[in-house]
Amino acid sequence: MSATVDIWRGYEPLPAQTAFHSSTKKWRLYAGAVGAGKTKAGSREAIRTAIEYPKSLGIIGRKEYRPLMDSTWRTFMRELEMTGLIDAGLVKVTGGKAASAPPHVKFWNGSEIMFRNAKSEQNFLGVEPDWVYIDEGSEVADEVYEMLGAGRLRGTPNPEGKTISRRMVAGKEIEVRVSGPLRIWITCNPGPSTFIRRNFVPPGCRGTRSKGFDMFAARTDENPYLPPEYVQEIQDRFTGARHAAYVRGDWGAFEGQIFVEFDPDVHVIDNIDAGSLHGKLIIEGWDFGRAVETAVVWLAVDESGEDPIIAFADYGVAEKEPAEHARAVREMRERFGVKEVMAIGDPAGRQRGASGSYMVEYARQGIYIAPCDKGKRQGVRDQRLAQMLAARVVGREGKTPALVICRRCEGLIDSVVGARYRASTRSETDRPDERVKKNDHRLDALEYALMVSPPPMTREPDDSQWREWIESGVVLPGAADAMRIAGARF
Repeated sequence: MSATVDIWRGYEPLPAQTAFHSSTKKWRLYAGAVGAGKTKAGSREAIRTAIEYPKSLGIIGRKEYRPLMDSTWRTFMRELEMTGLIDAGLVKVTGGKAASAPPHVKFWNGSEIMFRNAKSEQNFLGVEPDWVYIDEGSEVADEVYEMLGAGRLRGTPNPEGKTISRRMVAGKEIEVRVSGPLRIWITCNPGPSTFIRRNFVPPGCRGTRSKGFDMFAARTDENPYLPPEYVQEIQDRFTGARHAAYVRGDWGAFEGQIFVEFDPDVHVIDNIDAGSLHGKLIIEGWDFGRAVETAVVWLAVDESGEDPIIAFADYGVAEKEPAEHARAVREMRERFGVKEVMAIGDPAGRQRGASGSYMVEYARQGIYIAPCDKGKRQGVRDQRLAQMLAARVVGREGKTPALVICRRCEGLIDSVVGARYRASTRSETDRPDERVKKNDHRLDALEYALMVSPPPMTREPDDSQWREWIESGVVLPGAADAMRIAGARF
């Protein structure tokens, strides 16, 4: 076989990848910026492990099945084909045509690899793998990792196996030889995962790395195989906290993050033009300031509820007079052909401003802004935004989020990503009125607009999704009856 197959063929590991492959810790994390070769390294490690440990069972997972197939599976197959194993007839690949028949890879030495979504720990019940690889692991719930580490990673009994596994039989612990190494590795961009931050302590996080955990990181600009124009595009595309996370690989960008539901790959869309706004309700959210920026966010809302809410433009400037802000807002309205608009703003604006009321000052400029009394409490506004980020539109197979933001709204995107709790130790699903007030004016403007926006029709989740949302505190608009039913069921 050695004359026909080279499992490293077509792969020249970066220094961080080499260190990752050399580690023998039970838990390994290869994390870093965009373009750091994470899935490539994870896939090669899977192939290598299946070959070095005959008759072993491995699982490759990702939170959602569709990204698992569209990204992880495609990368894995490309790496597998490069090795020459398929052409040599040493590997058989089946499945992958439908969710009911996920991919299955069987090696000549009896090793197998299964592919599963890692959305819930329930998806790993009934199997006792020898190793597990989770791609984009920062998206995966802590409970999945805790369950894998505590019990499911037990291995395939094999008298000739290289590894000792401890099992409980009739209340007594016994030692059994198994086929595989009993290891878990994760690849991902920086993200909000508490489990990863706490145990691996990647760059930018505080703490001491847990025993049995190893971590390897790489930046975008450390990969010499990336085209220079691609690296420049990544450098230009991400700003603020997202630049720190996705270009430098800094996990500190997510310490204490409030809106963990926000995913740039899901919630950020290409820019829309004025023609796309035809027939939409235009809502303008305002947050007032003088020394700090006055911020405005524009939403396009489909009143039928069939399409997502689109944040298509934003504005934020400090130390300007209301007349100057009003002029800029009128120019933005003209740019997008907006003739009718519902303007809603910080209710405190009734008692603030040079004349005693921002509402009065802007009315003198011909801009009439209603106070958002429903949005007085910041915690209520934060919860509303979190619900919209978590929800998906009916009839879109769960693919289309209820709220999306155009790429041009860089300031708004950075504001959402950069929102932090005062105490980074707080639960990610607990949103008290303790958000750090820093560079969040466009975020507040967005939230005021959302408080009066008719929500899209969101899909009815299945039982497992209801349970996830109940436990995380997410309640979708109009879902009270279903919540009561689900609550009684669970």
